[in-house]
Amino acid sequence: MSGRSFSVLVVAEDGTSFGNALFGSQNFHLNLSQRDWYSTLFATTQTRQLWVKDSYLDSLFSTNGYPNIYLVRKLHDRQDWSDAGTLILMISELEIERIYSNYVSNQQSLFILGRDMQIVSSIDNLQVRSFPEDVQPQLLSYSGSFCPAGLEQVGLITYYTIGSPQWKLVYCHDTASILHPFESRHFQYLVLMAVCLVVSVILTTLVVRHYISPIKTLREQMDEVQKGNLDSHLPITANNEIGQLTAHFNLMQDSINLLMQRLVEESEAKRSAEIKALQSQINPHFLYNTLASLRFMIFSGDKERADNIVVSLIHLMKNALSNSQRFVTIDMELRLLDDYIRIQQYTFAHPFAVEIDVTAEVRRCYTIKLLLQPIVENAIFHGLKPKAANCLLQITGRCGEDCVDLYIRDNGVGFDPGQTAPKTSPISTGIGLSNVNERIQLYFGKHYGAYITSVPGTGTEVHIHLPKLKEEEDCKPYEDSDR
Repeated sequence: MSGRSFSVLVVAEDGTSFGNALFGSQNFHLNLSQRDWYSTLFATTQTRQLWVKDSYLDSLFSTNGYPNIYLVRKLHDRQDWSDAGTLILMISELEIERIYSNYVSNQQSLFILGRDMQIVSSIDNLQVRSFPEDVQPQLLSYSGSFCPAGLEQVGLITYYTIGSPQWKLVYCHDTASILHPFESRHFQYLVLMAVCLVVSVILTTLVVRHYISPIKTLREQMDEVQKGNLDSHLPITANNEIGQLTAHFNLMQDSINLLMQRLVEESEAKRSAEIKALQSQINPHFLYNTLASLRFMIFSGDKERADNIVVSLIHLMKNALSNSQRFVTIDMELRLLDDYIRIQQYTFAHPFAVEIDVTAEVRRCYTIKLLLQPIVENAIFHGLKPKAANCLLQITGRCGEDCVDLYIRDNGVGFDPGQTAPKTSPISTGIGLSNVNERIQLYFGKHYGAYITSVPGTGTEVHIHLPKLKEEEDCKPYEDSDR
């Protein structure tokens, strides 16, 4: 250091001063007892030293416009250890800046803080100027680093405590200065990452092909089996645990396929037997009532009406009973029902009116053959016949989104639902009506069926709820999970 930036001054107890900090050869008197730091320096008998900044001393000894930093120390008489004076070491702040300026870039600021957190010296390239109160407590540790919240231009602060003067050396970095060491290697890092990524993809592909691919194939085959495809088998490509697992899976698939075939055959045989038993109950019941009416008309001598009944009966038997189809269109069912109603109108003691309101969309749908005839028969014989006069039979059909609803209403005598069947519940009484409900649920499941509502003296309504079957291929038997 030069003599201008590093000077020594000794001040005796009477204020006499001498040293290379003085200008000329004249003696200089200083009264230091009025300075704030002086009482702290002489508070004890021990030798102490302090780093201070003093504007009074700067006005006397600063020559370059920069303030000085002063190291003050007590001097003692070595004989009796009495106070002899004060030693003052003067260092120009400009000289301190020259020491550390080469270590501060344009994207950094460096501060030297005293014990009171006041700035001793600084190179403030980031225009920090001062530290907010919420930042200062974070600088109390011996050293460390943190990201300040109150300084937008500063990304990182690192600090270190200088031992003897307890000064804080504080570095302020912006984001650009932090990332600067990595910018020159940015391209190399990208190339390295790309190479690692390619190698990882290749290794992963090899592992998947060797280990995962057979397991994935086995899983896909399990999904096919879950969907019901039991015909295909997996090839055994390896003689290891996966190959053994594949072989056992194929054997299990064959066993399931065999059991399913047996179950389908037994279920179909049982279903066919049940349907034939129900059909055998419906046909004799219908014939019994029709032949009884025909016999009455022959004995009454009404041969023309009897002949018409026989023609309608032959047409009905030809189209209904001689046809082995289980499913027919609702339009076909209504035409068969028309022959039956014509027979009943001939044999009925009192005339009754019939209204059929079924949309074309409903008529194109499929249903079980001879489904409506037993219900119409019960409406005529148990509802309209006891009433005798002003009798009306209505048949209505409407389509929902995925269902068909048919309604058979009569304005007959009605009955008390509480004594025969619960109101709006599946029909459970009468051979004809109960068979209709059983046939519907046997084919389509328990979500569908026939429901009856009746009011004494007003009439009866039967509601038939069916699935919407637009094609004959849709008429597949219902698979009951409990069967």
